[in-house]
Amino acid sequence: PLAALFALAALDLVLVWTSAGERESPGSRRATWALAAAGAAAGLSIASKHTTGFAALAALVATAALLGPREWRDMNGRARDAGIAIGAALAVAVLLLVPIAAQGSLGEFWTYAFEKGEYVASASIS
Repeated sequence: PLAALFALAALDLVLVWTSAGERESPGSRRATWALAAAGAAAGLSIASKHTTGFAALAALVATAALLGPREWRDMNGRARDAGIAIGAALAVAVLLLVPIAAQGSLGEFWTYAFEKGEYVASASIS
């Protein structure tokens, strides 16, 4: 539920970003902050459940690259917007890994979160 909440927040902030970019300018301070906040929400979604979070980030980047408030030919601006979203998402996700790394538990975290070999081996179809 938490990952879905943050994914919805990211998609809502995309709407704030597009409306701010249309009212002001796509590179305005308010529009940029809304886009960074959308990326941060996607990062929190990644930290909560990586599959949901990466789907939210993909939707965010696709919106920034294809449907954003910039002129269609402004590819540098669209790439910049996608970079802001990805950068904010990764910064939040990495920042949340700092306490795990400080304890020296990244290996165990990786095994628990991503390697499902033992789980799949013992799973059965009822």
